[in-house]
Amino acid sequence: LPPSKSQKDQLVQDKPSEPVLLLGEESPVMLETSKSRGGGQVAHISTVCQPISKALVACHQKYLDEASKKEMEDLLIQDDQSLLGAERQLCESRMFGIPHACARYQKSYQSTIVMIRVPLYLGLRVRRNAA
Repeated sequence: LPPSKSQKDQLVQDKPSEPVLLLGEESPVMLETSKSRGGGQVAHISTVCQPISKALVACHQKYLDEASKKEMEDLLIQDDQSLLGAERQLCESRMFGIPHACARYQKSYQSTIVMIRVPLYLGLRVRRNAA
């Protein structure tokens, strides 16, 4: 039997938290997705997942060590290669002047902003500019 509509909606809602769930409790960062535009509901979800996983890997590289970053990359790629790969929404723009209507795919303009907040309990010191 195919899944019901409520089950599909639950699967779609759980998808953005997948990178965090894969990494477990060892990812001590707070993520906040502030803006996502362009495309439909499923496109929003897939557009949000990739920056979240890239942000988690970049945060571990910056604040922790390179070995944990490599382990995280391997774990994420093992589950889903699109989490760290190139965005599949980007295409070449349509070429005008060609007699074919579908000579090229049109370009997709989807964007996502992901903010990372590192908790103070990590023991990290924040550098402030001297004014």
